[in-house]
Amino acid sequence: MYLLGVDKKAMYLLGVDKETLYLIGVYNETLCLLGVDNETMYLLGVHNVTLYLFGVDDETLYFLGVDNKIMYLLGVDNETMYLLGVDNETMYLLGVYNVTLYLLGVDNETLYLLGVDDETLYLLGVDNETLYLLGVDNETMYLLGVDNETMYLLGVDNETMYLLGVDDETLYLLGVDNETLYLLGVDDETLYLLGVDNETLYLLGVDDETLYLLGVYNEILYLLGVDNETMYLLGVDDETLYLLGVDNETLYLLGVDMRPCTWLELMMRPCTCLELMMRPCTCLELIMRPFDDETMYLLGVDDETLYLLGVDNETLYLLEVDNETMYLLGVDNETMYLLGVDNETMYLLGVDDETLYLLGVDNETLYLLGVDDETLYLLGVDNETLYLLGVDDETLYLLGVYNEILYLLGVDNETMYLLGVDDETLYLLGVDNETLYLLGVDDETLYLVGVDDETLYLLGVDDETLYLLGVDNETMYLLGVDDETCTCLEFIMRPCTCLELMMRPCTCLELMMRPCTYLELIMRPCTCLEFIMKPCTCLELIMRPCTCLEMMMRPCTCLELIMRPCTCLDLMMRPYTLLELIMRPCTCFELIMRPCT
Repeated sequence: MYLLGVDKKAMYLLGVDKETLYLIGVYNETLCLLGVDNETMYLLGVHNVTLYLFGVDDETLYFLGVDNKIMYLLGVDNETMYLLGVDNETMYLLGVYNVTLYLLGVDNETLYLLGVDDETLYLLGVDNETLYLLGVDNETMYLLGVDNETMYLLGVDNETMYLLGVDDETLYLLGVDNETLYLLGVDDETLYLLGVDNETLYLLGVDDETLYLLGVYNEILYLLGVDNETMYLLGVDDETLYLLGVDNETLYLLGVDMRPCTWLELMMRPCTCLELMMRPCTCLELIMRPFDDETMYLLGVDDETLYLLGVDNETLYLLEVDNETMYLLGVDNETMYLLGVDNETMYLLGVDDETLYLLGVDNETLYLLGVDDETLYLLGVDNETLYLLGVDDETLYLLGVYNEILYLLGVDNETMYLLGVDDETLYLLGVDNETLYLLGVDDETLYLVGVDDETLYLLGVDDETLYLLGVDNETMYLLGVDDETCTCLEFIMRPCTCLELMMRPCTCLELMMRPCTYLELIMRPCTCLEFIMKPCTCLELIMRPCTCLEMMMRPCTCLELIMRPCTCLDLMMRPYTLLELIMRPCTCFELIMRPCT
């Protein structure tokens, strides 16, 4: 089991005779993730141009197969979770006899994503109270159907795509008759998303009280217009981007009535909600709240202005209020700030000292949240320590419970814990002598799995040997012992000092390594599936336990920070011309708390 091999310029993660787990194999120019004879899990195969995730005869988990054009996610007899199948053209997410969660299925009372026999794409089907995503019998795509109170996503009879239809009070997403894309239609009070007749993109139209998303008249992009109380998204005359204009055409982003005054929230909630995010390079989707005096602007003109794109000094601000300024990007000193308050400034990227901050206080330390001595650090400058949460002795805790403390990094003995009990040792799964270590304290040894003499090491200190798997005398090294010794463990020091940590409830450990600049540590429960594809035209499918489906399509200019339930931290850094800020309560920055529903 290698971390890096030099002979054939191959980087391996695990190799055992013919049962070999590769991370990168150069032989035949193939990038493999796991090979076990014909039971092989590949990450990329160039020889037959096949991308597999796991292959086991007919019980096969594929990621993508080109020979028979089949992309499976998991196949196990009839209890199968597929991602795409072409033989019977069936895609399942999880199949359990009579209690089946499919991503593609055909039975009834089944949650489908795509079915081929009756050519029906369901999201959840229960008799006549069915939540559909696409049906082809009547050529209708439903998002939620309840008798005649149905929320549709696409109807083909009249070639209309509905998001919510109730008699004549219908929420459309696409209408083809007049080639109009509607988002909500109610008689003449219609919420449009795209109109072709006058080439106008509307978001809500109500006589003269019209909410536009793009209006060609005067080349103004509106988001909401109500007499002189207009919420604009972009105005061309004065080159002003408004989010809410009142009297003096002030753009408000937040309100005190419904949400705390410092939050930007983009949330789509319970079971009946579908969140479709399509973000070309020039598109920004925000959810606004009313606000009183302390205004958060999206783009204003005076002095207390929150810019999304400023013209004078070409500065991109996210919030500016006196000296309490939250910047998104500044061009003068080429600094991208995320929040500045006196000397308690939260930076996203600083160029002077070339430091990436999330929140800096006094010593320009990167904090995620600082409260007196109970400070949540993401990166410390003094001792160059990476903290997730520091208390008193600046120890990084992810979850601390008396005698049962979950640490991520400790400073005193320089130990990184994931879960400590009694002796404050980091365990991922500790059971008597069959203990899974992430890092030990006594001999300062980093373990991944320890079982008596059959111990899986990640790094040893005494003999300075990096092990990935040790079994009696049949020990696999990562970089030899003598002259080719690995004396350090590198988690990530990529350009821009970007670190992505995703923590999940401590029963599953997944390491996703992005091309050159990303390290993602994902710890998920066994029932959690996440696909994160971040090339230029990325599609991110985050599927939460059983009932939650989130589709995010982000071209290559998106930045999204997603933090999952309570113990989750997901930092996704993308080229910084488009920012999606999703704020939750509890003084969290860019947190998306998505319960299962």
